[in-house]
Amino acid sequence: MKKIMSKIMLIAVIVICIFQCFSCKKKKSANETMQERETVADVMNLEENTKGHKMLVAYFSFTGKTKIVAEKIAETFDIDIVEIEPLVPYDEDILDRDNKNTRAAREAMYNLFDTDETEDIIDYETSPRGILPGETTVYKDNSIKELPEIKNINVNKYDTIFVGYPIWYGDAPKVIYKFLENVKNKTIIPFCTGEDDTIDMSEQALVNFIDTSNIMMSGRKFDISVSSETIRDWVTKMSADMY
Repeated sequence: MKKIMSKIMLIAVIVICIFQCFSCKKKKSANETMQERETVADVMNLEENTKGHKMLVAYFSFTGKTKIVAEKIAETFDIDIVEIEPLVPYDEDILDRDNKNTRAAREAMYNLFDTDETEDIIDYETSPRGILPGETTVYKDNSIKELPEIKNINVNKYDTIFVGYPIWYGDAPKVIYKFLENVKNKTIIPFCTGEDDTIDMSEQALVNFIDTSNIMMSGRKFDISVSSETIRDWVTKMSADMY
């Protein structure tokens, strides 16, 4: 009887061990599968979420830097690209940031500051764009209120538009505002080039400007050396919330 019980107990122990080994193996396999699915999902989000959607890269470039990044985005996703061109081209003097009488500066000055925002500015170095409180009215009086006319671009067939621009006076050039003025029911993804300024101020200004039927995704500033892998990673990570 004792021998029989011993055998039964031995068999039971073996069965339990086999079951535990099988369970561990199965659990490990499930974890591996989950990790694999997450990896695949990261890669597939872009393709799945943009399936059937027409995308366009629209850009304005003065020195050619934004054009280089725009072309890389278009090549990365094999999508259409178009240049935003002002009817009256900008002169070279727009690159003189100390000259507040250039066309770019005068376009940027309109409604640049509210009075409350300039009350605490006391010197040139801490003043955004180098404008002091007492000068705000002067520059506003010298500003250009009207948005510059641009060559016509038909975006009706597109669902998503990458909008690229250089940073001028901390903001997007006014030709970008003109381009977006009548854009509706689109997903807009801004990107920019620039030396010191971030995209944050221009992005917020564009969000406040565009029609409420549009969706603005989080933008990014790029250097001209940006790789296709970096561009794809940026868009893939945001694509889950794109549509």
